[in-house]
Amino acid sequence: MGGTSTLDYRSGQPGYDRLAMYSAQVEASGTLGPGVRTTFIVKPVLLDAGQATGTDTIQQGTLPLTSTPYVQSAAGVAGEFQLQAANFGARIGSTPRGFLVQNYTGGVSIHPVSAHFTLDFSRDPILDTQLSFAGLRDEGSVTPTFIGNTWGGVIANSAEVQIHSGDALSGWYIQGGGQYLTGLHVANNERIDGDGGAYWTAWHSPQYGTLVAGTNFFGMHYERNLRYFTYGQGGYFSPGAYLLAAVPLTFNGHYGAKFHYRVMGSLGMQAFQEDSAPYFPLDPVYQASQKNPMYPERTSVGGNYDLETEGSYSIADHWYVGAYANFNNSRDYASDKVGFFVRFLSRSQPMNEEIGPTGLFPIQGMRPLQTP
Repeated sequence: MGGTSTLDYRSGQPGYDRLAMYSAQVEASGTLGPGVRTTFIVKPVLLDAGQATGTDTIQQGTLPLTSTPYVQSAAGVAGEFQLQAANFGARIGSTPRGFLVQNYTGGVSIHPVSAHFTLDFSRDPILDTQLSFAGLRDEGSVTPTFIGNTWGGVIANSAEVQIHSGDALSGWYIQGGGQYLTGLHVANNERIDGDGGAYWTAWHSPQYGTLVAGTNFFGMHYERNLRYFTYGQGGYFSPGAYLLAAVPLTFNGHYGAKFHYRVMGSLGMQAFQEDSAPYFPLDPVYQASQKNPMYPERTSVGGNYDLETEGSYSIADHWYVGAYANFNNSRDYASDKVGFFVRFLSRSQPMNEEIGPTGLFPIQGMRPLQTP
């Protein structure tokens, strides 16, 4: 059993693509015999995009550029149930109840025993902005008798295959997949992506830990550019082409048997190109009445950084506390995340400096079959 508190912040113009997301999830997990783990997760979420300043260069909904939208926040409670076995995992849940747009989520992961591939199928929300995650009310359509149109709440329906070979010391991987993205009055979109890399153990000490180095290359393509906030746009980063090349380093360390930590960092280069896009992709008549405005093409090339840290300490038998942080500038914005967790295990855990248990429980995604 445990609880996790997280504050996630992304840069951008307040009232539009800036977003602060606070969540405080609680979960309970247990095994059904030696080979199946079940997990229940309840996650309250609060979103705050801030107040537009009136000097912004972004337009929202059908409001004219000279109009300043009022503050729109969102709050709700999400839930998820997970079932994890050695070669199979499944989950089902929903985006927070209370958001303007609500969706069901889920996923299936298949990894045959002794095989070198994994198949993943998932349905998950796009968390880039309040528009893409929770949806917004179009103030330009509000009348004395109508509260206004709602749009947003984008869901990515994904399929991915990964082929990999190696062990904890060294290996390589390659994966590819696609997404079909939909939302409430948001133009449908398609994405294809690929990822490949290798890793090897650069240094190992039973007393301190292990340093793993690697290389990674990633690319993706979206059919449409829907990163804007006019009515019919999705509010999520969707370039026509995106390339990233990076050198990641990971250190898994410990101090005695009670404190375990992980530091993951990478430096590289990223480049992306965004296509021009209509302001109102689903409303051609309204688009024409506004003199057919178009968002311009955009190209960007620059450095990329990513730093993730997490640590866990066994404060007493059965009890772990920990904290984590993540800072990166992947995509077209900077993202910062900090948080902490508390975990209680009903069974006493054996202490071992090198192999743990570490107490570094995942804060998102599928929970592992075996206690980490």
